[in-house]
Amino acid sequence: MQKPNDEEECWQMLSLFTLPDHRGHGLGAKLCQNALDYLRSYRASPQGIQVRLMVKPENHVTVNLYKRLGFDLVGRATLVEALIANGDEHLLPDDRSSAKWSERTGLIMILRMGRL
Repeated sequence: MQKPNDEEECWQMLSLFTLPDHRGHGLGAKLCQNALDYLRSYRASPQGIQVRLMVKPENHVTVNLYKRLGFDLVGRATLVEALIANGDEHLLPDDRSSAKWSERTGLIMILRMGRL
């Protein structure tokens, strides 16, 4: 159920990346947790916060990271939809007829939380 904008602040998390030499040490989880902690604490209202992200389903490590942080799988998106939502519409090719662009393979995940 979607809440009115005055009851819930909506954010989109984009592009988590760590260098290969630094992977496997929990750095991605710490980066995400610090960002989420900041969202909870930087102001008092609205009380509700929604954070959305999109991830490739074959990226099992990252999907599991987001699940551990409390994100729920809520749907799927096409690559076109994901790029538009991320503000990267300029990266879209003129020819979007292949399945790469039209199949709903990307996972949409959402975390709802309250402020401290």
